[in-house]
Amino acid sequence: MTVPLEGDGPTDNLADWYSGTIAFIQPDPTGKRVERCWIGANIWPHNNGPVEGKMDKTSSLSIKDLSLEFSITALYGQGTRVFCQELLDGITKTWANPSLRKSFLNEINPDVKAIQKGYQESTESVSAEKVGNVI
Repeated sequence: MTVPLEGDGPTDNLADWYSGTIAFIQPDPTGKRVERCWIGANIWPHNNGPVEGKMDKTSSLSIKDLSLEFSITALYGQGTRVFCQELLDGITKTWANPSLRKSFLNEINPDVKAIQKGYQESTESVSAEKVGNVI
């Protein structure tokens, strides 16, 4: 949405004041190439949903479900794919894969290391204390 620097606001209520444009991009598993994409122009909601407030004092979690219907003109094709590939190439993906992040742990705390109750110790103690052939 673009707001002019001068003036009191919109003089009309055309689509440029209440709509938007969005790009939906589905990349390949590596996140480098666009597999499918759509550009949605003139996306705007049909209504703003119900305006209501409530509180359940017996529950600490209160979830508000909101369902809005939108209208959109979707574009797809080779030109859309080229444009979305440019958008995808411009996205910074540094540290996006949590498996490649540096661990926040450098070493095991000596107190934790001194406790002999891990998976390996449990399997060794169970196998050492197993009962032989029971008839």
